[in-house]
Amino acid sequence: MNSLNEDLEADSYSNYCIRVNENIYQKIDRAVRVLKQVDTQGQTKQKWLVESIREKLEIETKLSPDDLPKEKQLNIKLACHLRKKVNKRVELIKKFRTSYSIKQWIMDAIFEKLDRDNDLTKKIIEEISGAID
Repeated sequence: MNSLNEDLEADSYSNYCIRVNENIYQKIDRAVRVLKQVDTQGQTKQKWLVESIREKLEIETKLSPDDLPKEKQLNIKLACHLRKKVNKRVELIKKFRTSYSIKQWIMDAIFEKLDRDNDLTKKIIEEISGAID
C-alpha cells in the first residue's frame, strides 16, 4: 500500500463530498485539533480523513469475506404522532439542505443519544470513583 504522503500528493484524485451531521463534524474537528497539538507532522483534516480510509482498507483487506462486519437491521416502532413530528422536522431540514432523509435524521438521533449516554456514563463513573476515594 502507498504511504500516506504518496496518497496525499498523488497526481490525480477522486473527490468525494459527503454530508455529515454537525455532531460528527465537530468530533472530527476536535480530534484533528488535539492531534495538531501533539503531532509534529502537522495534522490536517484531509490527512485525518485519508488516514481513516487507509486504516479501514488495511483492516478489511486482512479479513475474509465471512469476517467482514455484518449489516444489522433495527426495527423501530414509532407512534403515528411521533412519525408525523419526525416527518415535519425532516421536511423543514430539507429546505436548508440539498439532501436529507428520515433515515439520516434517525441515524443522527441515535448517534446523539449514544454521545449523551457516553457522557452520562463517564460522569457516573467519575462520581462513583470519587466516592470510593
